[in-house]
Amino acid sequence: MSKESTVLNVIRVSAMTGVLVDHFLVVIVGGGKYVENFSLWLGAVSVSIFFVLSAYLFGQKWRKGDCKPFAAKEFMTRRMKRIYVPLWLTILFIVPVQYLLTQEPDVTTILLNIAGMCWLQPFQCAGHLWYITMMVLLYGVFLFFSYVRADKVPPALWMAGLIGLAVVFAIKNDFFNSVSRSVPLLCVVLTGPIFFQGEELVAYCRNHGRSIWSASALLLTLSMAFWLSNGYDHHKGMLLLSAYSAGAVLFLAILAGARTTRESRLIGHLAERSYEIYLIHLPILELAHKYTENVICGVMIGIVCTYLLACALQNVSKKDS
Repeated sequence: MSKESTVLNVIRVSAMTGVLVDHFLVVIVGGGKYVENFSLWLGAVSVSIFFVLSAYLFGQKWRKGDCKPFAAKEFMTRRMKRIYVPLWLTILFIVPVQYLLTQEPDVTTILLNIAGMCWLQPFQCAGHLWYITMMVLLYGVFLFFSYVRADKVPPALWMAGLIGLAVVFAIKNDFFNSVSRSVPLLCVVLTGPIFFQGEELVAYCRNHGRSIWSASALLLTLSMAFWLSNGYDHHKGMLLLSAYSAGAVLFLAILAGARTTRESRLIGHLAERSYEIYLIHLPILELAHKYTENVICGVMIGIVCTYLLACALQNVSKKDS
């Protein structure tokens, strides 16, 4: 395994851990508004890293193919199979959990989630599946990107687009005070330069290591302060823009600055199952929260059951695909 692949696995597992900590804090631990806002910020930064990581990998594949457009049918078929098979198996677990928690399994919700439109009507115990809808949209965006030779667009123009988006979010705060309205636009603007010029950006960051790490630390600090001082119900667009931008810069800083070449079996093992862990963890946490009173016990049950079910889910998914 190459050094870059090892580092990408570390990034993938770190982002997955951030999402897990976010949901553990919200569902199991609790602790008031500041804890909730911190956990939401951590989750937003972590999810943004998954988005830009996907952009980097698909952009790398596009450049290695001499910047030729992806074969649409083959590209989308492979992506959908990877997303949907584990998702459908997870839904088989989520439906009875939903029944245990609310005793109201809604047919429309089930059908929409089976179709991957989890964002439109999420399960009460699995609201995190909005990520699936966003990834389906992003795969369509990456396919479109592969037909556009925007690899010569100066990074400054992408930065100007991000600044322009921030201005729009600020002026139209009421309209963009919604995840569904702000995140798609934000992801297109952030993943574009990483898809088209990811390797060049990493090389630039490697040559300006201290400056990039300083910028990353500053963005993370300012973003976290912004989230802690503002309720999540207000300024969603600007809050998400700050967290996603910080996550994108942190991704580049880690990828450019990592020195390790040692392959960790544990990291590789968890990275290979990161998608399944993401899918299955939240309904397990909701069950642990409902049926355990001790926080430590709930956390331990959540960790062990999430890992075991994620391994089983991955094994079955591989056979089905």
